[in-house]
Amino acid sequence: MAVALASGALALSGCSESPSDISGLTCMGTNNDTIIEALGNQCKEDDVIGTRNPAFYCDFNYSIVYNPNNTAICVYRGKIREGRIKPQVQETK
Repeated sequence: MAVALASGALALSGCSESPSDISGLTCMGTNNDTIIEALGNQCKEDDVIGTRNPAFYCDFNYSIVYNPNNTAICVYRGKIREGRIKPQVQETK
């Protein structure tokens, strides 16, 4: 996971017109492998996140890195994008 995260960070920083656009913070839980769907509203716009639903969460102005665990690492757009079917989001306790 660490290798994928490092690769993702390099890819994300390489496509931004201005690297200072993004927060530079990750939002992947205390173990650094939690997807945003399980984190509720803890993540902020421009954080780097992991997700199973990149179409709903990712800012497509930046690269999206896919990994073999059927998830993506990307820059969070700050809100869930509208869609015909909403992704399932777990409630945080």
